[in-house]
Amino acid sequence: MSVITKFNTSNLQKFLNEIDRYYIGGDEWIKRMYNTSYNDTNYPPYNVIRENDNEIKLEVAVAGFKSNDINVYTEDGKLVIECNKEVNNNKEYVYQGLATRAFKRQWTISDDMEVKSVNHEDGVLMVLLEKVIPENKKKKVWF
Repeated sequence: MSVITKFNTSNLQKFLNEIDRYYIGGDEWIKRMYNTSYNDTNYPPYNVIRENDNEIKLEVAVAGFKSNDINVYTEDGKLVIECNKEVNNNKEYVYQGLATRAFKRQWTISDDMEVKSVNHEDGVLMVLLEKVIPENKKKKVWF
């Protein structure tokens, strides 16, 4: 704890250099985190729920989108959700309260997480992520 407390925002570069010295492969993780593009918007709203020690559920509000409008994929350590809805100009809205604008949201996921399932139900997209523990890291009881 004392090592971390000696760093603050004014010496962030020193902290990153210290990580490089002791964390082999950490530079790739930092680069992924640094290069993640974040939108300034909170659209669409989402929840991150810890189901148990090995599973996390991501719930994304996609009201007004059909399943064929949604694209979910992983690429280069990121979970990406894209939604594009075909615009129907034949409708005349008296009031349009559902925001159905196209969006692309992405989250950086750790190397040991993988998508277990994706479901779209009742206007909510649910992505279940599971932590994959290799056999050599699993708990083994010998006696």
